[in-house]
Amino acid sequence: MRPKTAASAAILLIALATSASAGAGSNASPWKPGDAVSYDVTVELQQHTVPKHGSGAKETTTESTSSGIAMFTVSGVASSGAAQAKAYYVFQGSSAGKVAMMNRSLPATIGPNGDIMTVGLQGSAIATAFDLANGIIREAKARNARPGTSWQSTGALSGIGARMTFARAADAMRPYLGFNALEILTSGDASLQSDTQSGKISIAGSVYYDTVDRVFVGESVRSFTLLVNTAGGHVESTATINIALRSLARTTPAPATPAPPVVTTPTPIPARTKVPMSAVTPIPGATGAPTTNPANLGPPAVNVGPTFVPAATPTPTP
Repeated sequence: MRPKTAASAAILLIALATSASAGAGSNASPWKPGDAVSYDVTVELQQHTVPKHGSGAKETTTESTSSGIAMFTVSGVASSGAAQAKAYYVFQGSSAGKVAMMNRSLPATIGPNGDIMTVGLQGSAIATAFDLANGIIREAKARNARPGTSWQSTGALSGIGARMTFARAADAMRPYLGFNALEILTSGDASLQSDTQSGKISIAGSVYYDTVDRVFVGESVRSFTLLVNTAGGHVESTATINIALRSLARTTPAPATPAPPVVTTPTPIPARTKVPMSAVTPIPGATGAPTTNPANLGPPAVNVGPTFVPAATPTPTP
């Protein structure tokens, strides 16, 4: 009986080892040093300020728009599967009628599921948009979301000083640049309250994510923020951000990927990326302003705005 038992044990150990190896491969990071992914980003912000009656201040409307490229180049991958990357943000646009630029190089992290954590842009429209997408990606993976899957969740977003309640729904699979992207509809809201101000923020839009290749494909979201001061006056802010995959280049095929995605050559960062930071003017639409605090309203109770994200969906391929 002992030889039979030993043989059975050996077979069991081989089976366990094979299973563990398969599990490790399926959870391995799809990213390798040298991989690069880039996105086209557009940001539109509008803020309408109505000052306190009798303050003498004028009612104003401020607009800012910007567009550019966010590119992430992987430099290393941790044992957790998270990839360390360098992010390049190159934007041009206008704010309050003046031409402006943003040219920055910052660190970033790309999670094993393709979620992108920005660094150094906290409170900006871009950071809020990526925060929203990250939450949806993680939840979709955790629930193995498919068309028809729906759920609710709560979470915090960069630049919004209140936890939001979200409703999510996986709608359909849509082809885009060789990826089979799952469209996930989302809407959320939160109340804003302090001793001097009250208000609300609402968000609605879509996130596109390839659950198999674990690639964030794009996002289209709009937000609305209203702040009212108890002494009078209010501010209304609307924000729209579009993020669409521009290119993905891998040094080697991603592990556990049934079919490699169609890749395109990443667009080189324009020469203007070498301009010293002191020589360029940040774009409010991309980096956080205009302020949400109207004249004579007192300091804002929370950091709420303007928030972010896309109104136009990525263009599907035929």
